Amino acid sequence: MLDGYDLTEFYVSVVADDVTIMNCLFGAAGNFTVDQQSGSGLTVFGCEFDTKHAASKQMAFISGRDGTLTVRKCTFKGAGSDCILISRGIVEDNEFSDPWGRPGSHSAAVTVSKTTGPVAIRNNKFDWRALPGAPGGPNNCIRVSATAGAVVRDVTIEGNTLIGGTFSIQAGIDPTSNRNTRCERIAIRDNVVSGWGKNMDWLYPTKRATDLIIDGNRTPDDWPLHS
Repeated sequence: MLDGYDLTEFYVSVVADDVTIMNCLFGAAGNFTVDQQSGSGLTVFGCEFDTKHAASKQMAFISGRDGTLTVRKCTFKGAGSDCILISRGIVEDNEFSDPWGRPGSHSAAVTVSKTTGPVAIRNNKFDWRALPGAPGGPNNCIRVSATAGAVVRDVTIEGNTLIGGTFSIQAGIDPTSNRNTRCERIAIRDNVVSGWGKNMDWLYPTKRATDLIIDGNRTPDDWPLHS
């Protein structure tokens, strides 16, 4: 366990099972600020991630790679690219804002590009509106996008509050991927979406997941959202 450290000038490489990082401060260090390089069962709890708009080559604040990852009650600000890359586990009760982006970045708050087990993204708050003067624009709040022959399945997006982004949610196959790429069994339920993304829609319109479930999503004034 790492508890209560100021790690704003450092990055953490995890090469063990069942590591917990809690109540720590992180900045823009490393390609991945917290990287589960091997092992599984990483938990990140109650931490603050903030680049303070520092220039970096950062690809994500947290990368779970193929292992189980749990991220709870953390705050993410000033992301140069993605905040969380996850293939198995839970992202819940976090806050994402101030998407700064670096030139040429593809900045999404939570990205799932392949799965090694079920993923739940629930009860988070996203403010992914473009910022004046930012060097790179934000992509989607939640990007579930199978790429390069990967398989994405069993992802639940539930109870989140979202504003901004190119689209609030993407759930399907990356348009540039090959025919072996699959995305299936994705559920988008009971989310609250306001302030449409720059493309004036909340859900990415093309190459959606097979058997996509969309249910109970609404605006803040309780108007239903349809696909």
